[in-house]
Amino acid sequence: MTPKELRSKKDKDLLGFLSKWQLELAGLKVQAAIGQCAKPARIPMLRRDIARVKTILHEREANAGGTNE
Repeated sequence: MTPKELRSKKDKDLLGFLSKWQLELAGLKVQAAIGQCAKPARIPMLRRDIARVKTILHEREANAGGTNE
């Protein structure tokens, strides 16, 4: 997913994507370790998507908290 698409989602949806993708990534890593991974190119894509979601959630958390600087 693109960052623009992810930013339009609500936090609840992002957390759902995050848990789903982390589970998928774990499964793919296990498959890759035993040499049975059908989609090895999906691993870096999932890692990037997970990082995007975490970044967006962190940005929203930082903006919601506000700063007193």
